[in-house]
Amino acid sequence: MQEAIRTDVPTRYAAGMAGRKVSMVLDEETLRRAREMAEYAGLSLSAWLARATRYHVQIEEGLREVDRYEAEFGPIPEDALREADEWLDQRGIRRLHP
Repeated sequence: MQEAIRTDVPTRYAAGMAGRKVSMVLDEETLRRAREMAEYAGLSLSAWLARATRYHVQIEEGLREVDRYEAEFGPIPEDALREADEWLDQRGIRRLHP
């Protein structure tokens, strides 16, 4: 099944890629799951979290653009949304839900 996941997002840090160290707080369950997924992907926890953050930022930027479009032109018609869902379903692309 095809996933709605960007394939052009780097899976590892590029050689010489500059990064900034930050700290964050995760609940135990989220941390456990993130470590598990990082191991599954063959990444360090830091690289996996950076990749997940880049992916989430792309999603949020897209949602922001939909908001801007709707502010200028009004809500996207329900029939257009249904048509888009059908298009995704026909291709086996599942939607991610927050």
